[in-house]
Amino acid sequence: MSYWVKLQDGRDIYVVDLEQVSAFTCIEHGRVSFHLPGNSQEIVLTTKANPQAYRLVLAYVRLLSDGTVPGHWLTLKYDRDILVFNLQALSCFCLGDSGKISFTLPHSNQGVVLRETTHGAMYHKVLRYVQQVTRDPMADSPPPDSAPGSSP
Repeated sequence: MSYWVKLQDGRDIYVVDLEQVSAFTCIEHGRVSFHLPGNSQEIVLTTKANPQAYRLVLAYVRLLSDGTVPGHWLTLKYDRDILVFNLQALSCFCLGDSGKISFTLPHSNQGVVLRETTHGAMYHKVLRYVQQVTRDPMADSPPPDSAPGSSP
């Protein structure tokens, strides 16, 4: 089911399906931003400049944070922002020697670095996800030549 919103950014009016947006950034003082699906244009909504669109988008972000919307959505307090993003939309993870996990949010240049010591629960959720998507399904099955009843 789509979640379409109509919003104005400067002189332009956009009609956006928020289900196609894969990451949102919220700041506690009345600002929410996201990148338009399919490109890197950032939309920034504030309570002062566009209160109605801000409320609509924030309501959707809260649904994501509450787990109401299906998917691998995570909510992370990062620096002074709250990031809400879909793990399935990430296309690259870096697992560093020092144990850190880093990735870049889709359609933006915002990098995220997680360390077990500072982001414990979130670090483990992302690590489990990476392990799941990189798991070799053939690793659990015996090699073809060692099947039961086969001769050596």
